[in-house]
Amino acid sequence: MTDHSKRARYVSYDIAAYLHRGQNTIAFWLGTGWSIYAPYATADKPRSPLLRAQAALYDTRGKQLALITTDKSWKTHPSPNKLLGNWSPNNFGGELFDANKDIPHWNLPDFSDKSWQHAKEFQPKLALSAQAVEDNVLFQEIHPIGIAFLPNGDYRVDMGVNFAGWTEIDVKGSPGKRIDFHYSERAQEEMTFKNRSAYIIGPTGQGTFRNRFNYSSGRWITIRGQRKSRN
Repeated sequence: MTDHSKRARYVSYDIAAYLHRGQNTIAFWLGTGWSIYAPYATADKPRSPLLRAQAALYDTRGKQLALITTDKSWKTHPSPNKLLGNWSPNNFGGELFDANKDIPHWNLPDFSDKSWQHAKEFQPKLALSAQAVEDNVLFQEIHPIGIAFLPNGDYRVDMGVNFAGWTEIDVKGSPGKRIDFHYSERAQEEMTFKNRSAYIIGPTGQGTFRNRFNYSSGRWITIRGQRKSRN
């Protein structure tokens, strides 16, 4: 555990394989994490995601060609993803994705960000050090062993085993319809620890919820708001 009022952990990536001749774009999608948790709040930074990044570019002989750093010349735009819950005990929450606010190809070189706002700069008093823990990685994919249609119109999905991980769920419904996912470790409860996520359907009437910045835990998933298939 890290005290986010005093220290921030960073990770490094080798991006050479993703670069090509011509124009390239470096883009970041920020998710709400433990740094906004109330005990870590300090006056020198907002309770919202922050980013500090740099990219060092080298030629094939190891000579540094450029050092790209984040500053207020970068552009920002509100995310279609936001936090549910507040990271406190028994209100772990999850994430809400609003497909109506999704922006296709926002991270590609030919995308125009002229209407986006310039980033704001902050100077939090945080020590930086490398993250020295294993990454979160997918090591097994599981599928439902049963799906029940409940009298109130909800679906109850049994994944067969209690898991901690990411979910990917296809949904259909009217544009603007909110689909809720409640996760439970116990068969007799709809939701444990208020572990939940949600998806707001876009103009196509369908979509796929995927965890981006959070994970779920439990065995049973109650899906509320999903339109029943006619097949």
